[in-house]
Amino acid sequence: GWEGLTILGMFTGYVIGYVVVWFNRLIAGIIFCITAIAEMAIFIIIDGNTGSLIFGIPILLVGILFIASRYMHR
Repeated sequence: GWEGLTILGMFTGYVIGYVVVWFNRLIAGIIFCITAIAEMAIFIIIDGNTGSLIFGIPILLVGILFIASRYMHR
């Protein structure tokens, strides 16, 4: 169902982000942030499941840290 597709999309987004991080931290951080927010929003809006925050918030923080590190290590 939609849960499986959401998890597959989340996994795919994270893998793409981990590959991109080797080349560009800013783009990888943006990918992580978008994927995490989309995953959390889908589960909260459709199912009212706030448990998705357990998986989404850490990856969102990773994305924010990658974005911040892009500007701190010039």
